Amino acid sequence: MRAKQLLATIATLSITLGTGGVGHASGGGPTGPSYVDVFGGGTEDLNRFYDGKVGVVTASSPRSRLFMVWRLLHRLPVGPVAGPPLSIPCCDSPDPSNGQASWDWIKVRKDVPGAAELSDYIQMDRAGPDDSSIPNCFAEAFATAIATLQDRIKSYGATSPWVKAWLDGQDAVFGSCGKPVTSLPVLDSAAPAWLKADHAYQAAALALYKDQNVEAAADFAAIGKDTTSPWRPKAAYLVARSFLREAIERPSPTAFAAADKAIAALQATPAGTFGQSTAKIMAKVIGIRERPDAARAALEAELNGPTIGAEAATDFRDYVDLNVKTSPPPQILDWIRTIKATAPGGPEVQDNATPEQHVAQQKAAVSFALAHAQARWAATHDVAWLVAALALAGPADPAAPDLVAEAAKLDPASPAYVAAAYQRLRLTIRGAPAAESRAALDQLLARTDLSATDRNLFIAERLQVAEDLPAFAKLALRHRLCSDETPDQGGCTRNKYNEEGEAPGIYDATKSLGLGLEARALIDRMPLAQRAQLGQDPNIPADLRLDIALTSWTRAVMLRDEAQVAGLATQLKVLLPLLATDLARVAATPPGPDRRFAAFFVMAKIPGLAPDLETYTRPTGPVKQFQGHWLDWEMLPAGATNGNSAPPDLGAYYPDGSGGALPDGHSTTLLGPTSDLVCLGYCGAGAFPLRRPDFAAAGVARAAQERRQMSDQAPQPTTPDGPTPPPPAGAISVWEEVFSYASAHPKDPRSPEALYWLGHVSHYGKTHGHVGHRAFDLLQQRYPTTTWAKQTKYYYD
Repeated sequence: MRAKQLLATIATLSITLGTGGVGHASGGGPTGPSYVDVFGGGTEDLNRFYDGKVGVVTASSPRSRLFMVWRLLHRLPVGPVAGPPLSIPCCDSPDPSNGQASWDWIKVRKDVPGAAELSDYIQMDRAGPDDSSIPNCFAEAFATAIATLQDRIKSYGATSPWVKAWLDGQDAVFGSCGKPVTSLPVLDSAAPAWLKADHAYQAAALALYKDQNVEAAADFAAIGKDTTSPWRPKAAYLVARSFLREAIERPSPTAFAAADKAIAALQATPAGTFGQSTAKIMAKVIGIRERPDAARAALEAELNGPTIGAEAATDFRDYVDLNVKTSPPPQILDWIRTIKATAPGGPEVQDNATPEQHVAQQKAAVSFALAHAQARWAATHDVAWLVAALALAGPADPAAPDLVAEAAKLDPASPAYVAAAYQRLRLTIRGAPAAESRAALDQLLARTDLSATDRNLFIAERLQVAEDLPAFAKLALRHRLCSDETPDQGGCTRNKYNEEGEAPGIYDATKSLGLGLEARALIDRMPLAQRAQLGQDPNIPADLRLDIALTSWTRAVMLRDEAQVAGLATQLKVLLPLLATDLARVAATPPGPDRRFAAFFVMAKIPGLAPDLETYTRPTGPVKQFQGHWLDWEMLPAGATNGNSAPPDLGAYYPDGSGGALPDGHSTTLLGPTSDLVCLGYCGAGAFPLRRPDFAAAGVARAAQERRQMSDQAPQPTTPDGPTPPPPAGAISVWEEVFSYASAHPKDPRSPEALYWLGHVSHYGKTHGHVGHRAFDLLQQRYPTTTWAKQTKYYYD
């Protein structure tokens, strides 16, 4: 096996200064939105899951969680002992405790005067074959070093030259974590006995980090014979650990024999001896390497047994590795690969394929996996295979009606019921009567055993059959599962193993409620009047009402809908108090050029304005710190039908903003037939086309007409220095009109400030006609003593 595929068990045995692990990859889960968690959510939901409540199966979950799902679907317990280790993904993402431990060490070592300067990062992995990396230093090593240094400072003082010598030696040890050329500094012969003992331990640890395992074993054995060494109690374990590492990295009869002997010696030590409890695991690791067929059979029996314990996590990872080339694969692994749309024997998706080839290959892989799952379901009537087939099927697949019928037969007490119900409704929601879907979903949402992810998913389905706008407002909200600000909140695993954070400004003031992704897409596709009405619903938190109202107001301005411009400005006075005076003036000014300037003046202060939630950035903080990007707005003539405004592509609503979270090959076109804004494909590769609620469908034509009356931004020159195409007759260039108004109204107190903001628009947005340069010149010439001129020292054009 390659270094990244070696046995995961070894990585769990890293303890103290002188141990290390071997690389392995088992696979984590995708990030996903905070409304769906493929890792299982918080502690309460995880405990419910360990107790047998499967819920909706997320096919993109790590394999170890899907192994638990398999057991639970077959009414085999997981329990609170085996569950937590199996919920930790291994090992594509670094263990965050390692980084924190190294940072703690870097901080503590500064207590020694004259300590060498280190960077804020200690490389913990050494290079392996095929561009892989092998974990070499772990959190426990740094924790031991911290405790030892603090003890030596307490005993001998931070200014002791011997403490400094100890630190220099330890720096060399940790320097070898990623660079095995490091050697220990030569120790003065006059060093005290305690330092000589520590130095001997550091030398043994250094040898192990340098992959000199046999030498390390000899050094640790010598420490074990030194009755004066404080490290003697750890020696038997570290000898066994060193020989075990040698046998793993360079297997041979001699290496296996040495490891077997050392492990047996450790196992024979009295109970309570340091590391003695790990001897059984070590013996299992060696057995896997020496006798893989026997180990494979033993692991199969254990993982399918009536009970599993804490060792199930490492057993499963080893089981996966031992079956990499097994054909056909064991049923558990066959099911996991199939639900992930990588069924054994199916077509592979090539990394070097063109986008078109990639799409075709992915569709072929999904089709093959679906057919395989159907065949297994027909042959076994095992509900796990029914769940897999449902997760892979799209509403248009010929298999869908039969799978839906089978799902409908499941008893509500079945462990597969909730998962099957979610998929069944996904497959039927566009074709079934809305009342029928509502009844089924209301019954499901009445259950008390749903996880937070389950509830969010069913609410997202229920939204698409909402009976009216007030119902839509309530159903549009989702409870956030895991917080970026407090990763450990509620016991979430997700934030510890994914570096990506959610975009800011999409939750309410408590940062616990937000609009569902499918809700945002549907709101952006509503006509202005409906959208504006939704933004007044008191069930929606104020921050989210601000988002809806401000994007609706932007539309109203561009559409020249004067009634909505005034009404929404009045509402926004309360929701955006920093601009209350400006918004009140908009509402109070009669329609015409003066109102347009009042509205454009507001637009100049809010860079993140947009007609759609997806492209909008909420204004937060002081006005001058509002974030976003100004567009080169163009107001089309009244009654125009040639506007270029279109709803954002569905892929833009995904967490990464590009649809990259979609399973490869899924379309992100407008309300596309293979989109999935409810679960982002994490619940399976089957499509989930977005359904407009019936009450919203009536506004489709009006929304489309409004889009034809709007332009997102003014036409740009074909070359940077080329002329800007003239706007249509009767069209208004927003920034040009702001400049013209300010020029024509020198005594208006807003004029110098408007010119100031035009400089920002040109700097951080799009303009044309050198309006930024012209605004700068006019500001400096006409208002040189104002604060606005003094704050504008440059122009950007």
